[in-house]
Order: sequence, then C-alpha cells, then structure tokens
Amino acid sequence: MSDTTATTANAASASSNPLLDFSDLPRFGEIRTCDARARRAARTEKAAVDRAASPDTPATWNDIVETVERETEKLCRARGIVGI
Repeated sequence: MSDTTATTANAASASSNPLLDFSDLPRFGEIRTCDARARRAARTEKAAVDRAASPDTPATWNDIVETVERETEKLCRARGIVGI
C-alpha cells in the first residue's frame, strides 16, 4: 500500500470513527463505551510501532519517531475521551 493510499484510508477511517476524528472537538454523542473502534486504534498504533521496529525501516526521525508519535497521539486521545 502506498503512503497516499494509506493516508486516504486512514482519513476515511477517522471520519467514520469519532474516537479518531481530530477535525474538531470529540463527537461525544457518537461514542459507545463498548465500541471496538478503540481496539482498532490500538491495532493501528501497534502496527506503526512494528513498522518502526522493522529492520527494513530507514533509521530516520520521520520514519520512526514521527510515525509512532502520530499514531500514539491518536490512541492517547481516544483513551482520554472514553476514560481507559
């Protein structure tokens, strides 16, 4: 999957997932505590960490730190919203 395709897929996923939509304030009315979307955010974060830890990933700030930080921030916000 190309970076552009991944970015487009992530944007579409975020718009349908109130926990990952950073365009404005959290959409509290759409969040359900038993929602599997928080688990999806955790899987996305883990995938970013796995990619960063891969020997094939260039050892650059952008490829490792910024990528992991971006996904970690999403999960931290989602956890903060639902209180986990």
